[in-house]
Amino acid sequence: HLEQVARLNRQLEARVEEQMAELVRTGELKRFLPHQIAEGLMAGQLSPDEGFERRKVTLLFADMVGFTDLSDKLEPEELAEVLNGYLREMTAEAVSQGGTLDNYIGDGLMVLFGAPKRAEESLQAWRAVRTAFGMKVRAEELTRAIRGRGIPADLKVRVGINTGHCTVGVLGSDVMRAYKAVGFAVNVAARLQSEAEPGTVLAGFRTYALVKDRVVAEQREPLTLKGATRPVEAWEIIGLLDGSGEEEPPPH
Repeated sequence: HLEQVARLNRQLEARVEEQMAELVRTGELKRFLPHQIAEGLMAGQLSPDEGFERRKVTLLFADMVGFTDLSDKLEPEELAEVLNGYLREMTAEAVSQGGTLDNYIGDGLMVLFGAPKRAEESLQAWRAVRTAFGMKVRAEELTRAIRGRGIPADLKVRVGINTGHCTVGVLGSDVMRAYKAVGFAVNVAARLQSEAEPGTVLAGFRTYALVKDRVVAEQREPLTLKGATRPVEAWEIIGLLDGSGEEEPPPH
């Protein structure tokens, strides 16, 4: 009986490996994993047993305002269609700016800049800010398209961005593992997002300091966070300055 169980386990493992190889061969793996994570795995640059690393990264949290109200107006199929289109557009914007999708959280998402691929801190902060404004534009375009189909949607995003040191690496169990970033900087970014008004971008001081010469911003009331020894500075990024389309950050 034990030999039979062992044989069946080997067959199952072989089948899983075959299916994974087929996903890699066809490129379908990238549909189930964040782009940079899939690339890293296939290139042998990431391992499930890889150790953790302390690194300065920029974190972006974004969510759709009014999703709960929208769920009361739409049939489940329509709601799923709107949510899928929204997440697809927001993810596409983040990936186009070099971000790595960390997680979908209901109608929101968390994006990393500077991990797993390294990026100079002012560049990762700038890419995160550009992503936020790109998300706003895409949400407006998606709203027009959806309303054109008779769905009473008014999609707006609110975004929180923060730069700071985190522990990054592969976390989880044998059942499921994921490349994650953990640390107080993550909590700050999430809180900034929750405090942002619909259609606005709220950044922590470190992010603001890295992009201040390239944006129009106004300081908001400091935020009191659990576990913080002092209030956290918050800056609303109102707009990008002319000529801000260049990729590399200016020298400091």
